[in-house]
Amino acid sequence: MGLHRKLALIMATAALSWSVSLWAQQSPPAKPSPGAPAQQQPAARQGTAYYERYEASQRQRLRRETCGRDEDTVAQYCVKKCQKGYILVGGNTLPRQCRGEKALPPGQLPQPYARQPAQKPAPPPPSRKGAPGA
Repeated sequence: MGLHRKLALIMATAALSWSVSLWAQQSPPAKPSPGAPAQQQPAARQGTAYYERYEASQRQRLRRETCGRDEDTVAQYCVKKCQKGYILVGGNTLPRQCRGEKALPPGQLPQPYARQPAQKPAPPPPSRKGAPGA
């Protein structure tokens, strides 16, 4: 065997082993037996904390209107502040999401996502500057 042939054979072997190692890294991991996922699932859930959440009500602020004391101005909207016992999630984004300060007990899942009922502010009383038609 000539020197060139030996070098070519060594290079081909190295390239083949390198491509096999790459293929082994890219292949998906072997699936565990059918009984194993049920045992691992509660362990994965133990680290997850669930919180009670709701979406705060919002209304569009009109030109001559201001937001109430229990509302924040976000863009052109008046958005309710989070209720007592809840904290703001996500900063000044719409819709505003509030979550409970304390996590739910282990094993208890949160209820479906709720929206805070909207309450329109009371209209201002009519002004009585003069009697109409007098």
